[in-house]
Amino acid sequence: MNRLCCSRRDLLGRLGGGIANLAFLDLLGRGGLAAPAKSPLAPRPQHFPAKAKAVISIFCYGGVSQVDTFDPKPELMKRQGETMTGVGNVVASMGTPGGIMPSPWKFQKHGQCGMEISELFPHLSAHADDLALIRSMNALSPAHGPAIFQMNTGTILAGAPSVGSWVTYGLGSEN
Repeated sequence: MNRLCCSRRDLLGRLGGGIANLAFLDLLGRGGLAAPAKSPLAPRPQHFPAKAKAVISIFCYGGVSQVDTFDPKPELMKRQGETMTGVGNVVASMGTPGGIMPSPWKFQKHGQCGMEISELFPHLSAHADDLALIRSMNALSPAHGPAIFQMNTGTILAGAPSVGSWVTYGLGSEN
């Protein structure tokens, strides 16, 4: 028998008492006789005056390649079909590696900023000057899992606060 709990009766008594205590505290709170328990997830006052009304982060794990959306690579068109060189021995886990393949989509510059956007996004291109596009991402790991941790937290190991945590901390609520 476990030393933490002597019997099933003792276990049920402790559990039942715990649930009853929670219910009793809730009733006292509703009657104004005790302060209601505050959720740690309840909105708090913001730490800094907010300049932004919202933060929208679009991250498509397994989504469309950056080469087909916002990051044109003109050199790929020049080297179409060529075999990759200078990268060592390529060992494919499935199939046979083909030649270099450029994006099948055309790019145009949009907005005053001149952001190059693929023809995949004809309506989004009208808002080029309102977008913040990061083209300088790199990671310590070529594996997607650790690289995603690094992108969202700054480290390749799980457990660090994510971008969403910092936004919530800075804005002070679910915003």
